[in-house]
Amino acid sequence: MKLNSGIQPSNESLRKFIFLKDIFWLTLSAFGGPQAHIAMMLRLLVEKRKYISEEELLELQALCQILPGPTSTQTITAIAYRKGGTISFSHITNLDFARSNLNVLCCNWFRLFKN
Repeated sequence: MKLNSGIQPSNESLRKFIFLKDIFWLTLSAFGGPQAHIAMMLRLLVEKRKYISEEELLELQALCQILPGPTSTQTITAIAYRKGGTISFSHITNLDFARSNLNVLCCNWFRLFKN
């Protein structure tokens, strides 16, 4: 794959981009809380893309349930760390996962304080 700038991406950067794209589609299509997110993660990240195994997903999800905060967001961040190998990639994935929610909140905030 050749980009317009003439720079050829490495296989690793291409894999990370595809992973972020998958996470973005999960964000847009998964509504219903952590149970719905886990079911969609199982279908997309385990069965279709094979980023991690089913046992790893369930283990990460169980670990994240113990921690305070949103379980599905923490699970996605842990999967990203395992897939990307760096803290910065897991932060980028976390922002990607929260982007659609942040957009809705910002639009509502601007609409509320517009007057």
